[in-house]
Amino acid sequence: MKHKQILYELRKLNILIKRELDSERRNAKIDFPITRLQGEVIIFIMGSNQDIFQKDIEKHLNIRRPTATNLLNTMEKNSLIKRETVQSDARLKKIAVTPRAIEIANNFHNHFFKLENKLSKNLTKQQKDEFLEMLKLMQQNMLVLDKTDK
Repeated sequence: MKHKQILYELRKLNILIKRELDSERRNAKIDFPITRLQGEVIIFIMGSNQDIFQKDIEKHLNIRRPTATNLLNTMEKNSLIKRETVQSDARLKKIAVTPRAIEIANNFHNHFFKLENKLSKNLTKQQKDEFLEMLKLMQQNMLVLDKTDK
């Protein structure tokens, strides 16, 4: 009897999602390269009703500080974001999206929405909710494991 492994199935699903998003990105004819991660950052910032700082992006995407720094530097270089000084503390720089990023994000948002619908087409609301809860538990497990490994 073949044993199904969660990690293997998640990896396969991740590959399929990556292919679909890459295909959608090519079909959108974006005039300069933008990664899925950059798209997620833009959508995260746009969806927030408060100031967003690098630490918020690190937490939201579960990435480390150097990765976030490189990501944001590239996005700033490509005119996707700008860093703005906060009046209350000149050391803090909030992250804001540019009009160019907003235009791209609208395309990305539509692609993510279509992909989300495709992924969950045959699932009931209860199945989706249970699946999301399981994913959150797995993420928590990995974060706890990550902290105990150090």
